[in-house]
Amino acid sequence: MIAVQILTLLTLAVIFIQDLVYRGVYWILFPILAILLITLRLQYQPLADIVLSLEINLGVLLVEFMLLTLYFSVKYRRRLNLTQGWLCVGDLFFLAVCAIYLPLLNFMLFYLVSLIAVIIIWKIHLTVVKTTEVRIPLAGLQGLLLGIVLSVCWWVWHFNITADYRLVHFYYKASKLQMHLF
Repeated sequence: MIAVQILTLLTLAVIFIQDLVYRGVYWILFPILAILLITLRLQYQPLADIVLSLEINLGVLLVEFMLLTLYFSVKYRRRLNLTQGWLCVGDLFFLAVCAIYLPLLNFMLFYLVSLIAVIIIWKIHLTVVKTTEVRIPLAGLQGLLLGIVLSVCWWVWHFNITADYRLVHFYYKASKLQMHLF
């Protein structure tokens, strides 16, 4: 499995470099990454659980993009397509691939934290490097962050990120603590 982990990290590195340099990623990298991540997740969970998790994650993404489309369409008083000028198709493909590997809570946590981190990284980049480029390499930066998270989970903490039980346990303990405080 170490070979699959290394191939996964190399694929994420290529996505990062391509998106950073060209503001685009070869589409073939997303199915390759999906196959690698499914292979890794299958060692912990059966395929039926992976498919169920994927359906839930994609449903969450679909609702979010529908709400974003509605919001921007109302704001600009015309129907907008988010993939024309707002998000690249590669960004959506990358999120779909992440939805394959991560269960709901870990997916939502990664998605939220990575969006905040990407905004901070991009603001720092714009401050340091004077550029007129306004397009954020979202898939590339999220790929870099996912690679860091996976490396730490696999080789430093030995943490199974494909299971939500630690987050559920943390939320449960936090809610019990909150109930005792009030």
